[in-house]
Amino acid sequence: MLNLLKKIQLIQFLIIILFFILSSKYTDKPIIDKSSAYYNYLLKIMYYNNIFKKNNNLIETDDIEIKNNTDYLFYYTNKHNVSVLFFKNSDSDKHHIYFNGIQNIKDISLILKIFSNNFTFKNIEKILNKEGSLYTYLDNKIEEVEILRDKSILEVYDYIHENIYKEYFQKLNKCSSEIINLQINGYSFGGPLSQIFIYIIYEKYGKECINIENYNIESWFSGSKDDFDDYKKIVKFYNIYNKKSVLYFYNILFQKHFEYDYLLDSKEATLENDVDPYIGKIFPDGLIKYVKDNHILKKIIK
Repeated sequence: MLNLLKKIQLIQFLIIILFFILSSKYTDKPIIDKSSAYYNYLLKIMYYNNIFKKNNNLIETDDIEIKNNTDYLFYYTNKHNVSVLFFKNSDSDKHHIYFNGIQNIKDISLILKIFSNNFTFKNIEKILNKEGSLYTYLDNKIEEVEILRDKSILEVYDYIHENIYKEYFQKLNKCSSEIINLQINGYSFGGPLSQIFIYIIYEKYGKECINIENYNIESWFSGSKDDFDDYKKIVKFYNIYNKKSVLYFYNILFQKHFEYDYLLDSKEATLENDVDPYIGKIFPDGLIKYVKDNHILKKIIK
């Protein structure tokens, strides 16, 4: 038994050393750091998420940041790990949609289950069609949008498209048929969700109505190389990783066709920072801590 434990610890050590070697590889990709607009965008996303997580019911709040800088802010969630922000900054013509990652670590089995089925379009579409609730920040309050109770994220998008996006053009005295500029982001599990979501809304509304930028953050692609080539024909695509994350290693080893464009700022890989904190922990705690430290946004974006 003791020998088995030693072997398991050795395997964990070798895996972490492999992570260290992969994260030390040279790359000339641009870095997203604290001076980058997108870095600050991710900080804003985490800020908005925290507000809704703390205030899921009718609770008074007085947030000057939201009041002064957004035209609208919605938060959608269901019990199947679809968690999405909809918002628009007052100083921009882009409408933002942000798909979060898994909200509950207990639901990690969901990813394993879907991976076993190759995370197909059909499986992801089923998740997107599950019923959930929409909340909004309005008049210093966070409250449920009752007319959209028990609706899927696709039904919620249709409502926002028809009633929020078109209303925006009407306020500008422009035709409601103007092209809507969407920036759709997907972090981790939210990456494949956002990709299939984009396929569905693009098929429904088309290039005559929506123009899409898609930012994939610490995630993967839910199809083949041919699928990815076709995907890039309908969206402006940007792929972002932390150089020390397991998803980055997965990308460079197994999804090379899924080209990455940017790396999130992280300190240079060193034995002291990237090996020592993990190898002394009992398996699998060392690996779990490594994955969390280098994947969870609030640990790599500060």
